[in-house]
Amino acid sequence: MCAAAASLVPRSSSGKTYLDAFREQTHIVPKEELRAVWVVRHALISQDQIDRAIDYAVRARFHLIFAQVRGRGDAYYRSDIEPAASDLERAVESFDPLAYLLKRAHQAGIAVHAWINVCYVWSDPERSPPANHIVQLHPDWLMADSDGTRMDEMPVESWKQRGLEGYYVSPGNPAMRKHTVEVIEDIVTRYPVDGVHLDYIRYPGLDFDFSESQRTAFALRYGLDPMLVQTNPERVATLLGEDGPFLVDSLGVQWRIDQVGTLVRMVRNAIGELPLSAAVIPNFDRAKMEKGQDWVDWVANGDVDFVVPMAYSYEPADLTRSVQMIKRAIGSERFLIGLPVFDGRSQYLGYSVSLLRQEGILGYSLFSYNVLVEERFSLEFLERVFIEVFQPKPESDEETIEEPIDEE
Repeated sequence: MCAAAASLVPRSSSGKTYLDAFREQTHIVPKEELRAVWVVRHALISQDQIDRAIDYAVRARFHLIFAQVRGRGDAYYRSDIEPAASDLERAVESFDPLAYLLKRAHQAGIAVHAWINVCYVWSDPERSPPANHIVQLHPDWLMADSDGTRMDEMPVESWKQRGLEGYYVSPGNPAMRKHTVEVIEDIVTRYPVDGVHLDYIRYPGLDFDFSESQRTAFALRYGLDPMLVQTNPERVATLLGEDGPFLVDSLGVQWRIDQVGTLVRMVRNAIGELPLSAAVIPNFDRAKMEKGQDWVDWVANGDVDFVVPMAYSYEPADLTRSVQMIKRAIGSERFLIGLPVFDGRSQYLGYSVSLLRQEGILGYSLFSYNVLVEERFSLEFLERVFIEVFQPKPESDEETIEEPIDEE
């Protein structure tokens, strides 16, 4: 049986959106709202850890788990394509984390979507990737900044100053896209996952990618090296007029959108009817213009079945406004809202959930299980969040929340 056919809820069901059909068909109650949780890879390293995660999910009545099976260009499952994760307690030949997770979750009626970090592939400044890692095998796939400096050639301090998490490979590189699709195809053909969840399916910012291959490809399409805007704007103005630099920047934005969109569509075609989702920047203008992440278009074209906007930096009142904008853009049945419980942000969770229920959305995903499970009273806390009605705090009591650096 193919993975798509084995899914707890197939992609298409009676003309309903995937999330609406999922809510109707899940056996986990209550069904009024969907409750998902991101499980970061460090909770998948052993049988005991997985048992703990599933037991927690059952008690908290989560309907869906986004399980991070590819974290940094590595595998928390049996793979012939990428290296096994270094923190696994046993070799995958003797214990397959994803196979065991799926067995336990499906016994409990919980759906598991394979969470894939796509472009973000390495983050450890203290050590080099293993010899069979994507960064070692294909350093030319790594992005470069507007000075032409490749990510693996940058000092660690340079990462931090720019707010970067680590190395990104370029979605504009055809070989990188082919490799990524092969990784995902390998997962969905080997394992009965209930969906695929893409993360870091984007550029880190407008200052990337100016790698040699991407500059060449851009020049072949548009007849101009995009780096000229950085190194010689006067030359660009001479060639294209005084609005030339702005024009090239605009083409660069569209170029990024096209490259990321192409990769999303390739994944969509590769996995067939298996549900596909993506964790996305919640401000769709910023997502599109800065990150090449045109998720409104993905949803409209059916390239993804739903998105999970990571609303980590919003206070409850701002969250409501953001959700209203998202609903106007894609409707209420094609997204779960991502809510944070880290760095003290759980103080807003009860108020946020109460406000979101008034907006009539289908549900939310919490980031992350790994943080929740470390809190001694987290199950009691979640029970209060799910059952009680919270009133927003007075505005004077609210604090500004910083945007997280690492979304995992």
